Amino acid sequence: MFFLLVFVFLFVWIASKMQISKRQLLVLASCCTLQFLFGSLYAMSAFVPNAPVPKQMISLLGVMACATAIGISSGGVLLHSGVCLRTLSLIASSMQLGLLLVAMGFSQSLVWLTYLGAIMTGTSFGVLYIAAITQLQHEFRDNPGAVTGVGMFSSSLGSIVLAFVYSICQEELTWLQSLIACGVSMFLANGAASLSLTSALEDEVQDEESVPLLSDQKPDNSVKLGIWEILRDPNMYFFLLTFSAAVGPGYGTAVGFQQMSVDVFSLSSSESNRYFLLVTSLGLIGRLGAGFGGDILKTEKGVFSSGALNVTGLLLVLQSVAVLLMQSFPTSFYAFVICSCITYFVFTGGAVTGALLARNLFGIANASLVFGFTGLAVGGGDLLSSWLIKQHAGEVPSGDPSLLSSYGEFIYVSIFWTLAGVVALLFIRKSKKAFPQLTCQETTNMKKYGVYMEEADVLICPSPVA
Repeated sequence: MFFLLVFVFLFVWIASKMQISKRQLLVLASCCTLQFLFGSLYAMSAFVPNAPVPKQMISLLGVMACATAIGISSGGVLLHSGVCLRTLSLIASSMQLGLLLVAMGFSQSLVWLTYLGAIMTGTSFGVLYIAAITQLQHEFRDNPGAVTGVGMFSSSLGSIVLAFVYSICQEELTWLQSLIACGVSMFLANGAASLSLTSALEDEVQDEESVPLLSDQKPDNSVKLGIWEILRDPNMYFFLLTFSAAVGPGYGTAVGFQQMSVDVFSLSSSESNRYFLLVTSLGLIGRLGAGFGGDILKTEKGVFSSGALNVTGLLLVLQSVAVLLMQSFPTSFYAFVICSCITYFVFTGGAVTGALLARNLFGIANASLVFGFTGLAVGGGDLLSSWLIKQHAGEVPSGDPSLLSSYGEFIYVSIFWTLAGVVALLFIRKSKKAFPQLTCQETTNMKKYGVYMEEADVLICPSPVA
């Protein structure tokens, strides 16, 4: 209830502070609803302990996360090519019924059907996610960090509220009935929220040829690039590695926290659910902190000019500390909880800064496509995290219980992954292809420098007077 009140307060505050129109208010509410429902992707870990085959359910969540990444990427490509945003969202909403296939697969012991349903559901999550983020970034251009942060705050709120709802459903209904109710409800709610999205995005962008040589326009006036132009830019891959490092280990925490608590520290399912709610609560602060920090923690020029880049660096440092502490205190449950809170905090904040970085590095004209490509990197990372957790899920460690004896591979991979993200962050630069103004400014500065040097040569070595 407290977090719901906080969300309502933030929603009202943004609406009054930005003086938005009624249409924008409706769009903001719809995007926040889509993000809230996206939280179901993580809340469905509440279905793991009571699943007929817990290992298979963990595997399904990993496949679903991978399909979500594919949905984000394909959705970004489709939106960049001009596909109707509302139609795309409505089609994705209908694919939420894939959860019914998952339930049917479990009831009939058809493994292929459960995976088909997981792929359908995950893909729909990804498309709806990128649609909501794209709509917010195009609709509110003055304060992208605050609006994106509040929008993604909704997904963390959804993961908490829906996890609680799913736990209650499993107490009142059977496991299969709860899963079916989840699928039908998600289909109806996402479909209703998608109706108020715009049918087309009006991009205030330019063709590359239309940018004047000596342009003084703001960096937001970016050039719309083709897919292959973006894929040939090295900054794209530094960005992908940084983003995946910020969200990959945290996803492993989100998926495996409850099972790790049961296996290593012998908690009951209800106890692990309570602690998981504490962990996911930090996600709310992570969303807001990263969003507002992206608008605040920046300078006018120089290496620290990008607030999103600065916040991402801080998040990766925090995660480095957390995974090292998890490795140093493998038998302490409270150390495990604290470190899990930090990695989940970074996970949720990294999603916000990733959306902002896509816009800062490649411009609003290419933001949906660039952020869509992150889905592939993140999907691979999520699949890796869930696979590492799955290897020892349900096993009782021999001897003294320890995270390293059961889930050591996940911890060591997380350490290396985070450090690789820090290194990649140091090499990220703004795309000169998307912002020709940068190249034009450099050319102008070189011309000025050349004129200055010519004048200096004349002063130092004056020509002889005839």
